[in-house]
Amino acid sequence: PARIRDGGVVIDLAVHDIDIMRYLLDTEPMRIYAETEKRIHTDHEDLLCAMIKFRNDVICNLDINWLTPLKKRKIYVTGENGMFTVDYINQDLIFHENSSKDKNGKDNKFLITEGRMIKYNIHKKEPLRLELEHFVNCVLNNTEPLVSGEDGLRALELANKIIESANKNEVIKDE
Repeated sequence: PARIRDGGVVIDLAVHDIDIMRYLLDTEPMRIYAETEKRIHTDHEDLLCAMIKFRNDVICNLDINWLTPLKKRKIYVTGENGMFTVDYINQDLIFHENSSKDKNGKDNKFLITEGRMIKYNIHKKEPLRLELEHFVNCVLNNTEPLVSGEDGLRALELANKIIESANKNEVIKDE
């Protein structure tokens, strides 16, 4: 689709990743550092690379842009025991296990090698339809939505801190 013109890639796309990170980690950032570029968009950034350190010592990297010719929406969650890959477009969830066995089959916690790959069966649904159905259900049944207005506002505040970091070329603390 045509690009929005009243904001950049941070406000258009990064807010969703920020919201997901906060949800998965159940904590808040403590430091944010970002670099942005304006390559094809005249007024706002169309490329973002950001690093966010959360209060539980998890580090998140954002790599978001309007420049790549194909639509790609993925998240990688990496830990000591392996890595989850989530593909939002294809609605795939895959776990890539770290094998800590040496060539003799003994455990070695310092050895990281490719282990099993587990693809989880996901019941695929149209995300926008689910979002709209949930909203209608909340209105009709007077129930609280899964994502609050406060969550949306917080994601927007953090997106603005990403832009501030890029503009000032400095780390921004979130206190």
